[in-house]
Amino acid sequence: MHKLAFNNSTARYDDSLNTMRDHIELVVPGISAFDTIGNSSEFISYSDFILLGSLKLAVHSHKAIFAQRPDTSNNLSFMLPIAGTVEYTVNRKAHVSREKTTGVFLSGAARTAHTSDVSQVMMSLNQDRLLRVAESMSGKPGGKFSLNLSEDRLLPLQQGGQDYYAVFQQLFSVIDSASGNVQILKMMAIEDVFERVICMMLNPGLILKDTADSDRSASHKKLTLLCEWIEAHLENPLNLTCLEELSGLSARSLQTLFQQHYQCTPMQWVKARRLNAAYQQLANPQPTTSVTSVALGYGFNHLSHFSKDYRQRYAEAPGETLLKANKQLFR
Repeated sequence: MHKLAFNNSTARYDDSLNTMRDHIELVVPGISAFDTIGNSSEFISYSDFILLGSLKLAVHSHKAIFAQRPDTSNNLSFMLPIAGTVEYTVNRKAHVSREKTTGVFLSGAARTAHTSDVSQVMMSLNQDRLLRVAESMSGKPGGKFSLNLSEDRLLPLQQGGQDYYAVFQQLFSVIDSASGNVQILKMMAIEDVFERVICMMLNPGLILKDTADSDRSASHKKLTLLCEWIEAHLENPLNLTCLEELSGLSARSLQTLFQQHYQCTPMQWVKARRLNAAYQQLANPQPTTSVTSVALGYGFNHLSHFSKDYRQRYAEAPGETLLKANKQLFR
């Protein structure tokens, strides 16, 4: 059997179609026919499922199957083969998705699927969320752009010099590194990254257009207001799409402005401000202050990573800062 894209250690093994079908139904509901290709007694599968905000991910490795979904819905999905091939037929047109080469975007139209022995990731997408992310990425709220969400089509995993397969592999590694802790993944806003990558694949123009604000003074004012807002809301979950929406600037403009003013990316700046806020709390503690409560309060759900970043910035562990501050209080 092929390995899964992620969660190999927690995936469920089954020698029937039932478990895998249940996971697929969570992403692609309405399957009317589902059967093996070949000897059904030899069928085996590994499958798992994860929910990240508006994004649903089903991952499975299995022997060859046939599936049919006869009804049309508004359920959008992106299918990414990790090993093997899958052929989707929509309106009598075949879309053959191959490992490391092409994924397939499906609009929700009636379809059939035939697979080889395959390892695949299925992603259920929210239409309103995709349009919101794409609008934010365009840097032009209300501007005209198209993702062609009604068009079923293959999406090359190599576009414009970008290796999207490698990007997805990195995202899957992040999921594995969180050891199934969905709260950590949500704080990292990984669903936002998945959605942004898919938007770029659906409309490569989103990353090819220069959306930098031509009015420098207006851009700098927006940056100042954005930074002030971030400083007042460091406890809130933040991602690049959120920063784009708050500032009215595109990702490219934000990257340029933060590099010019702070020599870092927007999210690196957010992380630095959160570390500074954590330092201030630990250096000026209340009786109930603890390293864990401070770290969690600023979105650092992985305490070892927090300690490493903190020590790198302040040349001491967060516990040392707190201990010194408490000693000062009781002198």
